[in-house]
Amino acid sequence: MNVKIYKCFIASPSDTKKEREICEKVFTEINRNLGNIYNFRIESLRWENDVRPSFGTEGQDVINKQIGNDYELFIGIMYKMFGTPTFNAGSGTEEEFNNAYDKYNNSINGVEIMFYFNDKAPDSLSDINIMELDKVNSFKAKVSALGGLYCKYDGCDDFEDKLRQHINKYFKDKYMKKETNSMDINSIRILLKKRLDDALCMFDDQPIIWEERILSKTNEISQNPDDNNENYVKINELINNPQSYVISAPPRFGLTCLAHYLILAAWDKNKLWIYLDSKNEKSHKIQKSMEKELKNIKKNISDVECIILDSWNTHENDSLKKLKNISELYSKIPIIVMQTIDDSKFITEKHESIKISRNFTQLHLLAMTRRQMRNVVSKYNIKKKLLMKMHC
Repeated sequence: MNVKIYKCFIASPSDTKKEREICEKVFTEINRNLGNIYNFRIESLRWENDVRPSFGTEGQDVINKQIGNDYELFIGIMYKMFGTPTFNAGSGTEEEFNNAYDKYNNSINGVEIMFYFNDKAPDSLSDINIMELDKVNSFKAKVSALGGLYCKYDGCDDFEDKLRQHINKYFKDKYMKKETNSMDINSIRILLKKRLDDALCMFDDQPIIWEERILSKTNEISQNPDDNNENYVKINELINNPQSYVISAPPRFGLTCLAHYLILAAWDKNKLWIYLDSKNEKSHKIQKSMEKELKNIKKNISDVECIILDSWNTHENDSLKKLKNISELYSKIPIIVMQTIDDSKFITEKHESIKISRNFTQLHLLAMTRRQMRNVVSKYNIKKKLLMKMHC
């Protein structure tokens, strides 16, 4: 497994040499502990270690070119001295901070900037250069004005304790959040898979079988799967480019199974689709149902790329109001309506003049071909034998 390298640029004037060495000590400790656990390593970037003799417009120009912008963390440290002026800033440290701040604002991945100011009183008043100290204080104000939260420390021992705490927290937040997200993703997938399995399983002791279904722009079907294939809509294409559809089929054609399959397949492509069951919804409670489902999977409405409204039919009271409310509440989200067509029922609802401000493309879930039925039977028999062996 490849080790992830995090480069950390340490910038500071010459009166903080001990703090620079403390950074190396803390990095070594973290590499041995968290680094081994999460497979990363911190490497420092320091002009005295990583810059060779060369020429530029000035010394700082040489440092800038050789250090570059290839770092994920920036640690700035100041005490009593501000540093030597450069062509572009009041000191080398300020110019290095300016470069890091530009990277923070303009780079896709950005940079973590941590700035520390030593607040310990000097041993003697003669150690204080008022002009230098004024520059340090002005720079502090600049960091704050740019939105920075800096850290004050009381001498080198305090700096070591605080730096260790901050760097540990930075990497724990980064990697523990990844673990949590990974756990959430896996647990949600398990939930979505269970919903599909429950829809597919007619009896508790029967194997669960899914066979890829045919969606078509017409309701005609031929036993030859190559016939009329110009009207077929591939499920992969539908997931990759969701639009508002009405998918119609008679009862027991598997619309609910298809709905759960689409949602699971979308999830495996890092797309969030939401399932709503029209049979269990009231038109005035659609929004609450959405909020409840999003809370269950710890997502926001802004993450949703498609909504599936299952078990919808015109024989059901309030059906058009439900579809109208969903369309208006989530006007920017594609909606796929699973419409059950049952000619044995008759319309009991006296429909008002309800206009739905959305265009739906009509699709049909076709009955299985003979080849698909043979595939289902074959898969069923194989799984049935495996289940019998497991129970023996």
